[in-house]
Amino acid sequence: MSMTKEEAVCSVFAFEVTTENAKQCLERLESAGLVPVSLVNGDPSVAFAIGVKKLRSEPWKFKEFTSSLKRKEIEGTKKNLKVRSKYPVLPQSKRAVLDLVKLIMPPQPITGVTDQMFLTELAVFDIIKTYFCDLTFGAERLNDWVGKDGSWGVAKQKRFQNEKVRGRDMNVVKEELRGFTWEDVSNVKEFRKTVRTTSSTTTTIGYARRSNLKAKKELIEKSINLQAKKLIMKCLCESVFASCKSNADEPIYERDGKKNNYCLENIKGDCQDLINFITMSTKYIRLVVIDYAGFSTNPDDIRSFFRNHKQLKEIVVDEGHTVSCFSRYDILRNDSVIEKFRCRKACERRSVGI
Repeated sequence: MSMTKEEAVCSVFAFEVTTENAKQCLERLESAGLVPVSLVNGDPSVAFAIGVKKLRSEPWKFKEFTSSLKRKEIEGTKKNLKVRSKYPVLPQSKRAVLDLVKLIMPPQPITGVTDQMFLTELAVFDIIKTYFCDLTFGAERLNDWVGKDGSWGVAKQKRFQNEKVRGRDMNVVKEELRGFTWEDVSNVKEFRKTVRTTSSTTTTIGYARRSNLKAKKELIEKSINLQAKKLIMKCLCESVFASCKSNADEPIYERDGKKNNYCLENIKGDCQDLINFITMSTKYIRLVVIDYAGFSTNPDDIRSFFRNHKQLKEIVVDEGHTVSCFSRYDILRNDSVIEKFRCRKACERRSVGI
């Protein structure tokens, strides 16, 4: 019988297995964003810790331990639990569904994990649809998304059973290694847990922005209010600041020089108030924005902003079904990270979605 999660965390720290030790070890791992796992094809009695993001990105390689508190509930109901775990709890957006496809059919082959096979467009849909209860998309739309994404190359025709069929050569994770579910494409729960466990040292605040376009006052207010609600309810932001008429490439320090008269809910202030809040803060700041362009599309301006405010610990980008967290070091030193913000192609509807 495999170890429980409590036994595994004690093993990671080489502690005696007791309830108190297990609780202490779990808290230490969770605060660091780590989780105890074993290798899928390795010794189940050998536990080690990896990042939650690593586990979610390679679920075929690592196996998460089950807590002893949940094991009794699972035993005897595994079949039903497996079916329920595939029911969608997230909107089936294009980005989220494609992330699931990449888990099951990674663009690059993985030795010992994937098998290469030619799949028709309908065959791809037949595999993906098993991860949902009620689909909001069909085979035609899925393959349109796959084609436009470009990660799997272009579709081609092959003769199959005396008929020409359209499909792609795909790297498909072996069925016995597909232990992940639709929920695994999201890391929002893990992020919310991190916000709660670090609240004593880090203040999480949000920033909402709407471009300077001609629009009715009511529409501007509705857009900002919906963004604020999302930042508070989903990302657990303690305070939200907003710029109602600022473009993505406008210098951060020049925004909201003139006060705007809008009727906004749950908004603590504008961009100038945000700057003052960060400057006066005695705790670290975690800044949450919706979409990369929701903050700024000028990487140099973002780096300058971080250099001027040492309290800024990280910036979190809400991408819908998942959030991407970048540390202060990433922003100041990692060019591949900062270039993600140079992204604006078209206006993003940040007030919709989860």
